[in-house]
Amino acid sequence: MKVSSGLAGWLAGWLAGWLMLCAPLVQGQEIEAVRFETVDWIFVPAVAGNDDILGFLSWTEIDVNGQNISLIWYEYDAYSGEFTTLAWKHTDVGAAALWVRQNYSEYNMFALNTELPDYIANADTANVIPPKPFTNGLFDDDPLAPVINGSEDPQPIIDALATLGYTVAPSVSGMSVATGGSGSVQIGQNPVPIDVGCVIAAGSLEAMMLNDLYNRAESFVTLGVDLPDDRSCGWPCTCTSTSTLTPTGPWTPPLTVNLPFGAQECRWSRPSTRTTTWTGSTFWTCQNCAATTTSTGFEMAQDGPLLPFETCPATPPGTSTTWWGPVIPIGYP
Repeated sequence: MKVSSGLAGWLAGWLAGWLMLCAPLVQGQEIEAVRFETVDWIFVPAVAGNDDILGFLSWTEIDVNGQNISLIWYEYDAYSGEFTTLAWKHTDVGAAALWVRQNYSEYNMFALNTELPDYIANADTANVIPPKPFTNGLFDDDPLAPVINGSEDPQPIIDALATLGYTVAPSVSGMSVATGGSGSVQIGQNPVPIDVGCVIAAGSLEAMMLNDLYNRAESFVTLGVDLPDDRSCGWPCTCTSTSTLTPTGPWTPPLTVNLPFGAQECRWSRPSTRTTTWTGSTFWTCQNCAATTTSTGFEMAQDGPLLPFETCPATPPGTSTTWWGPVIPIGYP
């Protein structure tokens, strides 16, 4: 989807304070509560007894304008890795938490959060009702849904509806349709540049944010620590390596090896040093894995099968397959 120039400016300012922890944690610090927040919205993960993240209960603490939506349930699908969004017309956070708990029969799913017990204690049981499907900022059965979903640039329409107090979710509505923009996001305590490619790959800014929230919540639940900031597209880190071989001696005379059905091939070896350079960060904990290691071994080559009456050349030809090993395998000189 295209993003208007007005939206680009809105994103640049809005993203500067996008995602921060209510009480930012450092690597290795134990958690007391799990609560994420954007400029306008709070996200609390729902955690099952087996530590699976079932979704996020989200609400806004800003004053609701007219009938604006202020209470959302992001339901996680473990099979697709995507979120289904549902919302309530009421603003009763405690009642929404009660419904989610009852729906999953997981009565301790919000145990890692310290503020929901107060909301639940003051909930109106009449509001413990199922949420309704919600896409692109408004309910799926809204008469304007076809207009929004069919628009090339729905953002101006959503902005206008939110200002009028219509039943849309301000800010989150914009994220759900935004696939571009620039600026930075606030993850933890350090600003991270927006990678537009990551947003487009996720489908929207909202989807990219939910990916990041999910991985942070899993890190909290399984490791008790926050994920650091140097990650790509909100996903856990990867550590990659590249290796180079430096010969330390000449190729040995070729060895002719018998293959099945009477065929033969040529094999060579020579001593070499392998230098491996590691870059990136380790998976999950995202600790810097930058390092360079050196080890000694042998570079080996093979070529064949030989044609009738053909002999092995003194050194491997350009078509040979080469590899490296710490020891010379059986069959080598």
